[in-house]
Amino acid sequence: MAESLSFRPKTLFGWVLGRYVRFRADGASMMPTIAQGDHLFVDAKAIVEPGMVVVATHPMLSIPIVKRVEKVSFGQYWLSSDNPDEGRDSRHFGAIASSQIMGRVVAKL
Repeated sequence: MAESLSFRPKTLFGWVLGRYVRFRADGASMMPTIAQGDHLFVDAKAIVEPGMVVVATHPMLSIPIVKRVEKVSFGQYWLSSDNPDEGRDSRHFGAIASSQIMGRVVAKL
């Protein structure tokens, strides 16, 4: 089963020019880094590099997912779960295009 995130609309506090978006984690694929129910703040304009945690659009289900960037090659991102027994990632759906990266997780509550 794919892990999903619920979208929270932007608020006036800290959301400059549509740069930041808030999500709520739903699932255990990123445990212990991100727990179910954690609120994630995503920078939609951040540079994304291997090792960073990102929110991306699942290539088959078109839902937001949270994963770690494993590697980047020719504009394609290989994503992995921190808890691979609990999640689906690029091992299941392959690399994703840069256009499917919604942004880098910059904070969690």
